[in-house]
Amino acid sequence: MKLPNHSLLIFITGAVILGLELTASRYMSPMFGSSLYIWGAILSITLLCLSAGYSWGGRLGENLDKPVQRLLLFVLITAAWIGLLPFFQRPVALLGLHIGPTFGPLLVMILLFALPVLLLATATPLVFADNNRARNGKGAATVMGNLFALSTIGSVFGALTTAYALIPMLGLRTTLFALAIVLLVAAAPYVLKGMHIRTASNLVILVALAQLVYQPDRSSGVNSDFQIIHQTSSGYGEIAVLQHRKNGSRILLLDGTSQNWLSGENFEVSNFEHTAVIDSQIQQYPTTNKKALVLGLGAGFFTRHLTRLGWSVDSVEIDPVVHRVAKKYFGLAPSIPVYIQDGRTFVEAARQRGQTYGLIIFDIFSGGGQPAHLFTVDALESMAAILSEDGVIITNRLLTLASERNDLALYSLATQKAVFPHVRGFDVYPDEPETQLTNFVVFSSKVAPTSLSYRSRIGEKLYLANTQGIEVISDNWNPSEIWAIDVSRQWHSTIQEWLGEGAVIPM
Repeated sequence: MKLPNHSLLIFITGAVILGLELTASRYMSPMFGSSLYIWGAILSITLLCLSAGYSWGGRLGENLDKPVQRLLLFVLITAAWIGLLPFFQRPVALLGLHIGPTFGPLLVMILLFALPVLLLATATPLVFADNNRARNGKGAATVMGNLFALSTIGSVFGALTTAYALIPMLGLRTTLFALAIVLLVAAAPYVLKGMHIRTASNLVILVALAQLVYQPDRSSGVNSDFQIIHQTSSGYGEIAVLQHRKNGSRILLLDGTSQNWLSGENFEVSNFEHTAVIDSQIQQYPTTNKKALVLGLGAGFFTRHLTRLGWSVDSVEIDPVVHRVAKKYFGLAPSIPVYIQDGRTFVEAARQRGQTYGLIIFDIFSGGGQPAHLFTVDALESMAAILSEDGVIITNRLLTLASERNDLALYSLATQKAVFPHVRGFDVYPDEPETQLTNFVVFSSKVAPTSLSYRSRIGEKLYLANTQGIEVISDNWNPSEIWAIDVSRQWHSTIQEWLGEGAVIPM
């Protein structure tokens, strides 16, 4: 492919457009959940801006004597906008939160990200116009094809670099600053030739001063009882740690939803009631194999608790940053082994090597959802293969049990009953209205628990439902993520009411 003039500019603008798309998705996930609404907003607004930018750039290219000079101005304005975005994003985020998770993402996308995408989209037609004049119209189709190919290759590069390097290593705010710097680098050869040199100098000074002077107030908009003591990005989500100002207890937020709330001298006590339900019922099973598997480390409560009770624990966590946070902020001892990989991959490997466990716990949450591939009949069959004959598998899901919205509960029970002869589900908050969120904890085993008495306070939470005729969830048929959309929306709203809207704004 013969590269057209201004190739670097075309490549960089394509890369930054995709970088902004991915940054927008990570920015909005803690506020609205990883939902279809976010990607619907991102894709629709991006495509509209690309369409408008192509059309506008084409008209400008026809009428301007120096179309690349106009493009350079657009690149400089975009670099300044992106570099300054962290300083004016909070009011937009708050407005989006007030509008809600359905239309809030659209508003945030329009106000924060539409303008830079629109301006960068003019790059291809403006450069085409410049090349076309230089060639007197010869080879126009080839030039246009090469320009779009180069822009698309840039987009691929931008997507991979942003997803695999920038956001996980630098975080959202620094990623945006890096994208602004990349645009300035692409503009530098033109500026050095005297093109828009005053504008470029002023914008660079403005962004540099803003970066030096501005210190974000992380706890602005957070419930006055709490303060944010840590925020970071990883390859899997936005992570925040909040600390209670008086008692020192800490909450781990993953993409704007609570994974656990720990207190005590070394954060050994969980303030969430589902942990008490799980702890009490473990003793009801006659397991003699004291090796446990915990899928989903989070703040490390179950890993540490089971270790104190004498279990040998294998913990699996897909996100290495969560592991580091658990050690630094929640007292997880560095000596406790944690395997950094996908839970199902670990289970399959354990099955291949003949490993068995007397207890398996999944307590996996991120962004208001749970990895659907771990709750299929196929995954459960693999887990059953590594479960001792007298062992138990415990799953924790967040959902509602309202009659018109409990598909996830019924199908989860039916799926586990397809694999295990003994299945019991517990509604952790039975006294709350059935439309409210609850932890739905299910115990599945090959042998019956030693006690079937439900007279205890926890036992009264037993959830009884007829699952006869309910189709099981499988790798082939798994609508769990669709069923979980309302749960994710309600969970994010609950967190915002409890901890304040500022707790879920990531920058």
